[in-house]
Amino acid sequence: MRVQPDACPVEIWFDDPHADTEPYPSHPYPVTYTKLDLTYGEYMDALLTTRGARGGEFLFADIELGRPGFHDIVTNLRNMLEVFPDCFLVAITPRSRSV
Repeated sequence: MRVQPDACPVEIWFDDPHADTEPYPSHPYPVTYTKLDLTYGEYMDALLTTRGARGGEFLFADIELGRPGFHDIVTNLRNMLEVFPDCFLVAITPRSRSV
C-alpha cells in the first residue's frame, strides 16, 4: 500500500520479481512493482475470488500480459481459469419429488 498525505484511497501496488513491468510516470517503486486498479477492500475481495492464484493481481492492473516477461504468469492464469470452475462450482441438481 502506498499512503500519501491528502490522497484517498491509498494506492495498492503488487511486487512480482519475475515480472519486469515498465516504469509508471513518477513511479515510486522498482520496475517489478505494478499499480493495481483496486481499492484495499476490492483487493481483499479479489484475493478471495482468485484464491491467491499466482498472477491474479495482474487481472486488476493496466498492463499488457502479452509481453515477453509474462509468459509464466499467463500460463498460471489460464490454469486458474480451467481448474477453478471444477474446484469451486457447486452443481445443483433438482431433487426428485415423491407424490
